[in-house]
Amino acid sequence: MKLNEAFPSRYLNQEDIGDDPSAELVLTIASVRFETMKDNHGVEEDKAVMLFQEDGAKPIVLKKVSGALLAKAYGPDTDDWTGKKIALFVDPNVTYGGRVTGGIRVRIPPRDKATTSYGKSAPPVDLLTLEQAVANVEAIGLTKDDLIGYLKANDRKGYNAARDTELVLNYVAANTKQNPTDPIGEDIPF
Repeated sequence: MKLNEAFPSRYLNQEDIGDDPSAELVLTIASVRFETMKDNHGVEEDKAVMLFQEDGAKPIVLKKVSGALLAKAYGPDTDDWTGKKIALFVDPNVTYGGRVTGGIRVRIPPRDKATTSYGKSAPPVDLLTLEQAVANVEAIGLTKDDLIGYLKANDRKGYNAARDTELVLNYVAANTKQNPTDPIGEDIPF
């Protein structure tokens, strides 16, 4: 028996996604709401929690970096995120409290990743706009100039969503381990 089966978490954690480094969950945002939680010192605070439309999908505590990425991709009002897709994946290099613990990261999925791990097909998602591509790059600590340099190194004279979405997502995946940022999910004390 796995430990997370003996002590299941109410919130999505990296064990829910799996050990495979290429594993990711593509989920549809249902809503974002605030929930009162206790930190490691027992102090209550309100945290943003994202819920998903897929049956059986656990909610996730939304972190600042991921919220900023989603705001760039889908707008600053979380009500506008309803029905939008996100891809969640495990980055083993995430640090928490000064320790490397691993954690969950978020990115905007490409059109061909429109299925969920919960076994249901999902409608296709849009290709990455330039703003969404930049948001994905900035979420891992790189800049728009880094992205432009990468596109130019791949003989691009401009950004074309249909042609370059997969290229951008591969660039983000290749650079995630070298540029870890804050996780979007963390263990919530019981």
